Amino acid sequence: MVFNTFIFLQVFNLLNCRKIDESFNFFEGIHKNLIYMFVWVFIVIMQVLLGQYGGVFFSCYRLGLSDIQWAICIGLGATTFIVNVINKFIVF
Repeated sequence: MVFNTFIFLQVFNLLNCRKIDESFNFFEGIHKNLIYMFVWVFIVIMQVLLGQYGGVFFSCYRLGLSDIQWAICIGLGATTFIVNVINKFIVF
């Protein structure tokens, strides 16, 4: 769960890092960068597959994470959005 949470922190931070100015809409123009979208979706899909089915090969629990554990990992990862908003109010 710790590693999975770390990966989702990075995944959501990829979205936050798209706009480093004072704007809050990091989805603006995301559809214009197909390579970025492909990489982001690929990372998410691979993390889900490895986290759920990587079991013995990656020395994880062989049955994968439960739904509640997935929700906790994604929820903690999404806290980067809150940190980003707070950071923009403090810095700008």
